[in-house]
Amino acid sequence: MKRRISVLSLMAGLLVLAFFTGGWLKRPEPAANNNVYQQARLFETVLSAIRRSYVDSISEPDLYFRATTGIVDHLHDPYSALLVDGAYRKYENDLSGSYVGLGLQLDLRAGAVVVAAVDPDSPAEHDGILPGDRIMSIDGRPTKGLNVGQASEALQGEPGTEVTLVIRRVGEPDATHRLARRMVHVRAASPGILLPDSIGVVTLSRITATSARELRESVDSLRGEGMKALVLDLRYNPGGVLSQGVAVADLFLDRGELVATLRGRNPGDVTAFRAEQDQAWPGLPLAVVVNGGTASSAEIIAAALQDHDRAVVVGTQSYGKGAVQSTIPLGDGLALKLTTARWYAPSGRTVQRPGQFPRDGAGAPPDTSDAQRFYSDSGRPLDNAAGIIPDLRATPQQLTAPEAAFRHELGGELSRYYDLLTAFAQELRESETPPDSNFQVTAQLRADFRMRMEREGLMVPRSVFEGARSMIDRDLEEAIAQELFGPTVAARRAVVHDRQIQAAVRALADSALAVTP
Repeated sequence: MKRRISVLSLMAGLLVLAFFTGGWLKRPEPAANNNVYQQARLFETVLSAIRRSYVDSISEPDLYFRATTGIVDHLHDPYSALLVDGAYRKYENDLSGSYVGLGLQLDLRAGAVVVAAVDPDSPAEHDGILPGDRIMSIDGRPTKGLNVGQASEALQGEPGTEVTLVIRRVGEPDATHRLARRMVHVRAASPGILLPDSIGVVTLSRITATSARELRESVDSLRGEGMKALVLDLRYNPGGVLSQGVAVADLFLDRGELVATLRGRNPGDVTAFRAEQDQAWPGLPLAVVVNGGTASSAEIIAAALQDHDRAVVVGTQSYGKGAVQSTIPLGDGLALKLTTARWYAPSGRTVQRPGQFPRDGAGAPPDTSDAQRFYSDSGRPLDNAAGIIPDLRATPQQLTAPEAAFRHELGGELSRYYDLLTAFAQELRESETPPDSNFQVTAQLRADFRMRMEREGLMVPRSVFEGARSMIDRDLEEAIAQELFGPTVAARRAVVHDRQIQAAVRALADSALAVTP
């Protein structure tokens, strides 16, 4: 005890001595553009001044939090962010492919909250809720006036908690559904469809923790049905888990082939990712479809397959995100998403768009001048540009002048038009003679829909309506297929009108373009 008291006395004496001899007073004064100690002193002084004298009261914890977010914001990096509570949960859900909820994807049509899609094996699907159903209230709160974000937030909660929905369906009285929230998994890979020429189409919509496994299941299933070539649709895939992007590419590459290289700030921060398994489907001709919405780890897949001449890439230029983020947990409901590296394709090229980072250190992209060339394994020159340039450019379907005129005529009533398409399809489903899965949109069916529009007060001149009949027929076909037969049949019929998918199909059917290992 005496020793402890003597130590405390000594420390107190030293502090007093330091104060009176000027040790404390000699702390660095605040200054701009000076050493780290002066900058720290500047921070303390400004923080203290705001806390004491600012016209509005701001708590000290709030001041520190604002300062922290300001540090991240001033990196001027669109991919780095401080994730708090709901934003952190959403980020984790996006990476895992799972979330706590009912399995409802919502849309806003004519001011009403409408079910756009129902996730498979979810509480909503098991309770019989269908796309097109209107949600009139959530736990007694009317949804009128809510936006999609507000309605979706009202559906969130803890696993096992219940929520009561009042659902309105065309031709039926309002129904009350009481559902328990639980973990719902959203598949990253579609089940896939097999076209008549034995070419399969699988959409990979995101790169989550289960993407590679789900893609393998879909392709294996199509192979069992006789698939001889594959179109992998990566359009609007924003990326996600880096390791899963590598794992997806691994399915199509030979063991040991380079998938991507990561370079951090320091010259020694280099990590090479290589295929660890043999090809899952050796010899399977492959086309990959990309567009401006294909980004990040989805681009890693497309770039690796293009660089190794394993696939023909079809579509339009991809987004161009060559940066890699690490997630640093900071506490309960709090994490820092920070750009820590850049990735490079096997050829050495980067897809990163210029101007995304204010400073470039050791991890900066290599020289991308015209003098630097990149080549595929077979020696094909690769475009050195932001994003991935397809081997075969194919643009999506564009509106014709008459179709644009129809849209213009609808103006602010476009959402009501889509509502009526859904309602019309639902009425067909409930009719005495609903169409079968091989239905065709006839002139009579189109005329019936026009009469339905007029009954609802949605008036369009006949000449304008007829000028856009091809587009209207496509819209009717999609709505009827979705409402009566589900997403797989709807997808099979939609690819007929999908110019980019059809370009990929033709590329695979042409032996001169089909890429085989």
